[in-house]
Amino acid sequence: MRNLQTLAPDARELHRLVDQSDLRPPSPLQTYVLRRLRGKHTSALWLNSQDIEQAFRASEMVGVLAGWGAKQRLGGFNDQDWEDAGRLGFDVTGEGETGIRALFFDVLRNVELRHGKAGSHTIFGFFYEWLQFDKTGRDPGPIRTILREFILENMAVSPGTDLLGEEVVKTRRHHAHSVAVKFNLHPKTVHRAFVSRGLISSEDPDRMTGMDTCEADAAEELAGELQRAVPVAKLPTRMNATRPQVEMLLREGFLKPLDSGYRILTQVLRGVDAREVDRLLARLTKRATYVSRATPGQVPIPQAAQEAKRYSGEIMCSLLAGDLHNVEIVDGTKGYLALLLDPSEVQSVLPRDTSHLPLTKKAAAEQLGVSLTALDLLLGLKGNTPLIEWVEDRLPGPIKVRIEQAEVNSFKRQYVTLGELIQRDGTNHWVVIGKLRAAGIDPVQDPKEIGVYLYDRLRAISVPP
Repeated sequence: MRNLQTLAPDARELHRLVDQSDLRPPSPLQTYVLRRLRGKHTSALWLNSQDIEQAFRASEMVGVLAGWGAKQRLGGFNDQDWEDAGRLGFDVTGEGETGIRALFFDVLRNVELRHGKAGSHTIFGFFYEWLQFDKTGRDPGPIRTILREFILENMAVSPGTDLLGEEVVKTRRHHAHSVAVKFNLHPKTVHRAFVSRGLISSEDPDRMTGMDTCEADAAEELAGELQRAVPVAKLPTRMNATRPQVEMLLREGFLKPLDSGYRILTQVLRGVDAREVDRLLARLTKRATYVSRATPGQVPIPQAAQEAKRYSGEIMCSLLAGDLHNVEIVDGTKGYLALLLDPSEVQSVLPRDTSHLPLTKKAAAEQLGVSLTALDLLLGLKGNTPLIEWVEDRLPGPIKVRIEQAEVNSFKRQYVTLGELIQRDGTNHWVVIGKLRAAGIDPVQDPKEIGVYLYDRLRAISVPP
C-alpha cells in the first residue's frame, strides 16, 4: 500500500499519476481490498480478522517469501514485483493460518544454510527482520504471532530470547547444539543419541543439520542420561560384577544401554544411566538379609547358576519377582556379587526336566561298565583318538560333556569289556584273558592307552566260557 499524500498531494498530481500508469486488471488481493473498502463480505476469514493494511501488507510479504525466498532484498522491488508478490501471497493468506504454516514448513525444509546453529533470523531472513525490527511502530497483526509460534514449535530458542517482541520463557524444542551448550556435552554425541533414541529421524547419525529438533523435555531427559552414563567397560567395577555377568545383564535386558538397540557404537551411547544401575541393585538387594557371616552353602549368583544348573538370567528373574528367600549379604559388602544364594533353593524354585538330555559321563560310564577315567580316554578327552562321540552341554553348570544314548548302544554292540566277560564266565580276569589269547583274540587297543581291556564283541563272545 502507498501513502496517497506523498504520491499525489493534490488532484492535478493524482490525474497525472493515473495518466502515466499502465492499465492492469485488479489482482485478487486488490479485489479483496476493494470489497473490504465497500463493506462487502469476503471468504478470507483470517484476513478479515485484521484491518485492511495489516491484511494487505501480510499478503505482500508472504508472497515475497513464497516467490523469492528469505534472502530477498526488498529495496529493488518495483510495482510489478509487489503486485506479483501480492498475487502469490493472497493465495497463501487466503487459506489462513493453515496455508501460512505450510509455507513456513517449506522454508524450513528448503533453507540452503543447514548447519547446527542456524537460527530464526537465518532461516526467515527479511521476513523475520520485518516482524522483529520494523521501526515504523505499526502493528503487523496476527502474522507475527503465527511466525513466533511456528518458530517455538519447530526450532530451538533459548529462554530469555526476545522473539518477535516477546521474551521466550521456556524452550519447547532442542537441537543437538542447544542441548550440548546447556549440558556441556559434545554436539555430535547428542545428535547420535537423538537418532539412537528415535527422537529425530536421520539416515546418517553423524550428519547434523540444526533443523532436526525434538521435544525439549525428552531431549533434556536424554541429556541427563548422557551425563550420568557409565561406560560398559566400567560397569563391572561400578556394580561389583564379573564382565560375563554384566554382558548377561545387558543381553537379557536387565540393563539397557543408552542406544536402545540401535547399536550406534560409541562409548557413551553403549553406556548405561547410573540411575538405572543403582535402581537394579536396589531391587536385587531389597529382600536380602544382612548377616555378619554367610551361611554355609550360600554362594554368589554365578556360582549358584553353575551348581544349580540354571541360567543367571533365570535366577535374576526369580530374584526380582521375590521368589527366592534365602538371600544374604555379608555386612560391609555390596553390589551384584555380594548377593549370596542357596543353590538348592534355586533348583526348587526353577525346576527343570533333564530327562530328554543326553547321558552324563557318570551315567554313560555305568552303562558301559568303565571308570570315569577310562571313559575320558574313550571319549578322546585326553588328546587321544576317540572311540565314542560326545556332545557339548550348553546348559549352565559344571557338566560340559554328554553322550547320546544311541552312541552308547552302538559302542556296546561293537565292543565288550573284560569286566562284562568276567561277569558272564563267573571267573577271574586271568582266566578270561588266557582263553581269549588262546583263541587269538587281543584287545582292540592297548589297555594302558584307554584304561580298559576292550575286545571286539562278536569275536570275544564266541569264545565259550
